[in-house]
Amino acid sequence: DHDMVECVLRTSEMPGLGSAPDKAASNFNPQSSFDTINVHKANWAEIREELAASDWSDVLSAEDQDTAWDKFGTIVADVCGRHSPRHLVSASMKKRSKIPRDRWKLMIKKKYSALIP
Repeated sequence: DHDMVECVLRTSEMPGLGSAPDKAASNFNPQSSFDTINVHKANWAEIREELAASDWSDVLSAEDQDTAWDKFGTIVADVCGRHSPRHLVSASMKKRSKIPRDRWKLMIKKKYSALIP
């Protein structure tokens, strides 16, 4: 029913960890490489397979955390991009609906099923 990718960071020096989220930080950020990936239609089985088969020794042998994190993000974004359709980043994506996606689909389905005799 649901698929999840879990990333665990093992560091004790994470500034801002546990603090209230910054309102500006929660806004839509189109600079991320994940912004054009439609994760709702991704092929998660292939993503899992490719991530499991990836050579993580290069990432783990990085000189510092920032380099390792950049390499990790690049690998995950590339794999997700290969196994997910793309969607356009538009101005409408900046403002998120308060209605969850699954509930919105049910509302649309109910509306159109009432129109069919």
